Amino acid sequence: MSELIFPKLEAGPFAQLKNMVETKILQRDLKAVVKSVSANGKQVRVELLNDVAQNLVKELLMNGFCRINMETVLAKGKEKVQVLKKAQEEGQNKQMGIWANHTGQSAEAVASGEFVGMVQEIHSGDSLTIQNLKDNTVQRYFLSNYRAPAMVSHKEKQTDKTAQDKPYAFESKDAFRKMVIGKKVSVHVDTVRVNKEKASEMKYVTVCSNQKCVQVLLCEMGLGQAQMPRQGDEYSKYLSEMKAAEEGAQKNKLGIFSGKQKAVHRFNDISQKKAKEFEQFIRDEGRIAGVVDYVLSGQRVKLRLNKHNSQVVMNLQGVRTLSNDANVPLH
Repeated sequence: MSELIFPKLEAGPFAQLKNMVETKILQRDLKAVVKSVSANGKQVRVELLNDVAQNLVKELLMNGFCRINMETVLAKGKEKVQVLKKAQEEGQNKQMGIWANHTGQSAEAVASGEFVGMVQEIHSGDSLTIQNLKDNTVQRYFLSNYRAPAMVSHKEKQTDKTAQDKPYAFESKDAFRKMVIGKKVSVHVDTVRVNKEKASEMKYVTVCSNQKCVQVLLCEMGLGQAQMPRQGDEYSKYLSEMKAAEEGAQKNKLGIFSGKQKAVHRFNDISQKKAKEFEQFIRDEGRIAGVVDYVLSGQRVKLRLNKHNSQVVMNLQGVRTLSNDANVPLH
């Protein structure tokens, strides 16, 4: 059954599964479409078409014998996805079969499931910091079912000077920044992954700006790819649109699908050693364009000067503010 993924089962559950399948379809007339054949020719993956077979698919999900194969189901449209998702959720809620240890979303995640926020910072092409405008909490979030080209972290740069961002990582982050930085966005928390060792949570969200899903827009530009959900994870309601947008970008050879080698972006930090040398050069140009990468305090900012491939810390003239809290990280 191409819509489902079956894990390895113990003898008891396997016998129950076998009995249910035999009861529903053994010696019945069925319509089926062959989807794939294994390399050795011993296994054939089929899609059952008639109502009896489709009811069986739902019952298998409701009893926790299997989970949805999202890659196959997404191609069948939103209505099909919702029907099977509802059946799977029933099995999860009742902790049936493979969902025996399923605990669902945390109470905090459910309570903050949807909110309007202000985007404060873009960390990469698929993560950002948002201020919840209802309770003013500030937290980092990750985009659901979407992956942008990876950027080298500050820690990795310290240990490996040769480490480089993946192609189009800079373009992905910058396009994301232009879409949402400083803007009000609607946020829906899709799933929460808990790291028990670090006692931390990673929240995966769908972000919409001007009623348009940001993940879909980035996929359309070829600056990232849609990701199938992990077993047990909830997923964005825009997942099928992300896949369609990604396929369109592949067809039009955009961004990461263009086949073109993108130049690596390197920005030299001239805040200390070369700041004096650079000062006169900047003065000669008069007005320059830059991007505020980070606000260090009420009067100090870190600017990225794209034209000069440089970063520099600057103070606002004529302004003096309170000192930073000791917990503010160094950048």
